[in-house]
Amino acid sequence: MILKSKHIVLFLFGLFSLFNILLIDFKIGFINVRYLIFFSLIIVTFFLYGQKIISSKNINFFIKVWCIVGLLLFYSLIIKGNLVSNAMWFINPYLVFLLIPVFNVLFSEFSPKKIIKLVVSQVYLLSFYFLFIAFCLLYKPDIAIYLSENHELTKFVIQESGYPRIFFKTCSFFIPALLYHFFYHKSLLIKILLIILTLIQILILFTYGLFFGVFVVIMLYFFYKKKYMFFITLLSVALLASLFVFINRENLVEKSKLFSIDTKISQFEKGFEKSSVSSLFFGDGVGALIKDLDSRKLKDDFVIEVAPVMLYIVGGIFGSLLLLYIYLWYPLKGFFLTCKIKNNELALLCISQIGIIITSFTNPYIWSGGMGIFLVAMIISLTHKLNLNETKIK
Repeated sequence: MILKSKHIVLFLFGLFSLFNILLIDFKIGFINVRYLIFFSLIIVTFFLYGQKIISSKNINFFIKVWCIVGLLLFYSLIIKGNLVSNAMWFINPYLVFLLIPVFNVLFSEFSPKKIIKLVVSQVYLLSFYFLFIAFCLLYKPDIAIYLSENHELTKFVIQESGYPRIFFKTCSFFIPALLYHFFYHKSLLIKILLIILTLIQILILFTYGLFFGVFVVIMLYFFYKKKYMFFITLLSVALLASLFVFINRENLVEKSKLFSIDTKISQFEKGFEKSSVSSLFFGDGVGALIKDLDSRKLKDDFVIEVAPVMLYIVGGIFGSLLLLYIYLWYPLKGFFLTCKIKNNELALLCISQIGIIITSFTNPYIWSGGMGIFLVAMIISLTHKLNLNETKIK
């Protein structure tokens, strides 16, 4: 019975993870199939395993998260009067934390490495699909346009240069797939080939945030492995490159219209201009309309491209800290702890989440649960499973 139960949970999780990574969304009648699979996974897991799959640490974390959610909604809806539908775009993703009990089961019945490998294999499908879209855009543009119009995952943007840019909403998942091979494959050739393949995808995507993410996760990997010479070398390269960009910023911005850098700089300049003390400390609330920052209107004027600017606008200083607690506290604490206890699975997940945050610097979809919180749920479950000292990580 247990053998059968664990494979049922594994199948449902694999199905949901696939739909989540590839953003497969369709309805049967009025029912969204991805949400149906998600809630079926939660219900079936509880039915098969009962309440024992939730620990007291899990419950404490849920209480903290929903207290934060309550504060954000109260301030945003009652005090600021933002639209419920806009605010829920930020709040609904926290439902992904309901997967923590599922990960408790999966990490107990299977090895964490096997579950991570399952997710990574699905990212390979995402990568192949991306290359297929790029191929179609060159040789069969009608197919590429049809897929883009009928699949939320992909969007095309025509740059000022006249060249099309492929926008992949979940491209940040390339990070854990690349890092997986750094941890579990010893072949230097394979690692170099994977870096080259990832860089090719970055060049096709024109997403320099992904390049920074890859750079940072490789640095953190060397730090975790105590290869400090490689870490210092990469850090020096990063600092010198940053100094070069700062010194030549005007010339580089002018030559980088292809990457819409001018729009991002404009968002930075205007986004941090606060007109009141309440906005400075508490922001305009989740779901607040953001005007005159991005003429492209990515999401009905309440989402802009540069994620930190949007975070500051909706949360101010105090609200930003609350939101960052949800997205980054466990990955950061987990990374420094795993440098001591040397658990590869936890290190991989923590470094990947940090990389995803950096990669998504100019990607507002980091605030969606499917990408921004998915790995956090895995990290929390694994840290609790490892019985880490609760005084060190809360």
